[in-house]
Amino acid sequence: MQKEMQQQLHSSKQEATAETARASSSKASACAECGKAEGGTLQRCGGCRVVRYCSAACQLKAWPVHKKGCKQV
Repeated sequence: MQKEMQQQLHSSKQEATAETARASSSKASACAECGKAEGGTLQRCGGCRVVRYCSAACQLKAWPVHKKGCKQV
């Protein structure tokens, strides 16, 4: 049972790291959640300062996945 939990945790961390990498590789030209291009008005995540969002709503929507890798950047 403990090994299964560790595997799930490891998998979750990998997903979060991959999500952060995808968001940062876009050169901040689009929102990490919805993909909407906003030019210079995208706001950075306050935790990692890497991932960008077009609105607070998109940031909140992305948080359950992003929080797993946010501080690892």
